[in-house]
Amino acid sequence: MQRRRSTIPGSKIQARGRGDETAPAGRAMRHARRGFGVAVAVAAAAAGVSGDHGTALAQTALEDSVANRARPDFDPIGIVVGPAKSFGLFPTLGFATEYTDNLFRAKNSKVSDEIFLVSPGFNLRSDWIRHGMVIGATATIARHVENSSENWVDFDTYATGRLDIGDGGSLAATAKLRRGHEARGSPDDQVQTEPTVFYVGSLDITGAYAVDALAFRAELSARRRNFLDAGLLNNDDRDRNEYALRGRVAYEVVPGSAAFVEGAIDIRDFDKRVDDNGLRRSSNGYELLAGGSFDISGVTFAEIGLGYRRQEFDDPTLKPVAGLSFSGRLTWNPTDILTVNGTLRRLVRETTVVGASAAFSSVFKLKADYELRDNLLLNTSVEYEIEEFKGANRTDDLLTLELGARYMLGSLVSLGGGWTFEDRGSDAPGGGYTANTARLSATLRF
Repeated sequence: MQRRRSTIPGSKIQARGRGDETAPAGRAMRHARRGFGVAVAVAAAAAGVSGDHGTALAQTALEDSVANRARPDFDPIGIVVGPAKSFGLFPTLGFATEYTDNLFRAKNSKVSDEIFLVSPGFNLRSDWIRHGMVIGATATIARHVENSSENWVDFDTYATGRLDIGDGGSLAATAKLRRGHEARGSPDDQVQTEPTVFYVGSLDITGAYAVDALAFRAELSARRRNFLDAGLLNNDDRDRNEYALRGRVAYEVVPGSAAFVEGAIDIRDFDKRVDDNGLRRSSNGYELLAGGSFDISGVTFAEIGLGYRRQEFDDPTLKPVAGLSFSGRLTWNPTDILTVNGTLRRLVRETTVVGASAAFSSVFKLKADYELRDNLLLNTSVEYEIEEFKGANRTDDLLTLELGARYMLGSLVSLGGGWTFEDRGSDAPGGGYTANTARLSATLRF
């Protein structure tokens, strides 16, 4: 397969199409198809594509990767809709079955179960010359054969709009509403008769501007987290609002490589001034990072940042969380049929662990995608997470291994299969476990 090549003059992306896809109708569907595959993954990146050298390069490498590159013979056809037929609509319907040998993620007395899942969704993406918009929703309905109390329904809705300003600026906003549930085995799972359900609503506004070798970006975000009661457990004291402001200044030292400095502040405001344990958990913090981004050949991108992170709590008995902070991402396409992705990050996460002010979490992940044939993709990944529960004298580590395959039967049907292994170690009594999960799936893509 011949790889699509990209040129990047300044912060603008130019890519050659394939065959008759350079025609207006073909171009519309090409952009929409590509958006269908990567819209959610690069929504944040797309918001700053006009004004951030690193973001533009990262998006180029991501679109050229094995998992996300355009495949005209196998990509969903979609439906051209809207005024002047300037939108691509892509409905999906997925079916899956899973088998797990440790449903409750217990160290002992493991319980196995089989789960059936149905996942409807859609993605609507504009094909305008300037500006952009993405609207979509996905849902997953899970039903357990033996343990119906573990049934759950999750969904995710999102809308992103981008306004291009001049030649080097953009203003973007993303709104999301998500319903999820806490996974069994999580340190925050309090082992009730049913999973804890939560809702997260968010609004992110991003402004970006580039002039010559300088690029500026500012991000303002607000999130509302609401936890429903589970069994006899009242989760009202976990409900909160979160606000964050992040800014970055980057300088392109040589074409394709830039140095940056970044700073952020955040506020976490709990609805209850004092929680059920008599603690004031509202907090504020900041992060400072410095680093660089590097582009190699236009299809490989790497970024690394190092700095300092600190979070302080209203309650003086809660130990502040402070220390080294880092973030990084890698998209490497060494050949036309292999992509290696990597991420690393450190973050402060709220927790229900008794005695802990928060969890200082470090996450490292490496994933490889291999194109065995045009319509047969293989993948494997390894993720390692270390969670330090400040003030609780507890440290957990979680190793996750995954193997998977996706087989595309034309543009309409995609088949998949995979296996996941989890191994959690913990200082807490009974806090560790191992679990295996096998999965088969079929997806209709219209």
